[in-house]
Amino acid sequence: MRRVSPRVSVVMNAYYSEEFLADAVSSVLEQSMQDWEIILWENVSTSAKNVVDNLDDSRIRYFHTPDKVSLYESRVSALSQAQGEFLAFLDCDDVWLPDKLRSQLGVFDNEECVISCSDYFVFRGGHLQANWREQVEIVETYRSVRRSPIEVALDYRVGMSTVIIRKQAVDRIWSGSVPEYSIIEDFDMVVRLLSRGWLIPVPEPLSVYRKHGSNFSNRLDVEADEWMHWINHEDALVMEPDCRVQIYETMSERLLRLQIRQARLDGNRAESWRMLGRLPWGPFKIKYLISYLLPTKWVCRWATRI
Repeated sequence: MRRVSPRVSVVMNAYYSEEFLADAVSSVLEQSMQDWEIILWENVSTSAKNVVDNLDDSRIRYFHTPDKVSLYESRVSALSQAQGEFLAFLDCDDVWLPDKLRSQLGVFDNEECVISCSDYFVFRGGHLQANWREQVEIVETYRSVRRSPIEVALDYRVGMSTVIIRKQAVDRIWSGSVPEYSIIEDFDMVVRLLSRGWLIPVPEPLSVYRKHGSNFSNRLDVEADEWMHWINHEDALVMEPDCRVQIYETMSERLLRLQIRQARLDGNRAESWRMLGRLPWGPFKIKYLISYLLPTKWVCRWATRI
C-alpha cells in the first residue's frame, strides 16, 4: 500500500504547454518507481486541465493561477503544495527515461546531498519517434561532487528536468521575494541550494530535453535582461571578495556572449562585431570570427545556434 505522503513530488509548470504535455506526464506514469505525485501548476492557460482530466489519475494534483507570473514564482508556488520527501522537476516539453527516479534517488543516501542532476539527451524536433535515440546528442553534467555554490556558478551544467532536491533543503533559501526570472530561475535556485549541502551528479542520461522553436529559453533578449539583474542584485552567494569578483567576471562574459548573439540575429552586424572585440579569446569568439569571414547562411546559422 502506498504511503499517504509520496516519496517524490514531481513539479510541472505549464504555460500554453498542451503540445507535448501528454508525453511528459506519460513519462512519469511509466516510471519504474511509482511512489510519486505530480504537482501540475498551470499559469494563465487552462489546456493542461484537459490532459489531467483525460488521464484520471488521483496522483496528479492540478492547480491554476489566472494571472501571469514568472516561471520562478510558479515553481515556488508549486513547491508549496508538494507533499513528498523529494522534489523532482519536469518541464512540460521534456520527458524522463523509465528508470530516472529509481536510478537517481540512491545518491540521497548520502545525508550531505541536497540536490542531484544527471546527463540528458537533447532532441531537436517535435514528438519522439521510434528511432529518436539516433537523433539526439548527449549533454554531460558533472563527473564529481560539487560542494559549494561557486563551483556550480562558474561552470553550470544542470538540466532542470534532471534535477531532484531534498525538500527540507528548500526552506528559507529565499530571504525575500522570489526573483522574477523565467529563464535563469533554475540557475538561481541551484546556486542557493548549494549553500545547504552538496550536489551529487548521476553521470548517465536520464531525461530528454526537447529543443524546438517555441522554447521560452530561446528568448535571448529576456535571458540577457535576467543575467544583468542577477549580476547586479544577486544575494545568493556568501563568499570572499576575490570569489565575488570571479563570479562577476564570469557572468559578465556570459551576458556579453548573449548580447553578441542577439545583435547578430537582429542583423546588427556592426554592433555584434564591436562587442566581439571586447570578448576574451575562446571557442565562442573563434566561431563568430569564422562566421564573419565566411558569411554564408549555413555558417551564420551555425554560429548563432544555441
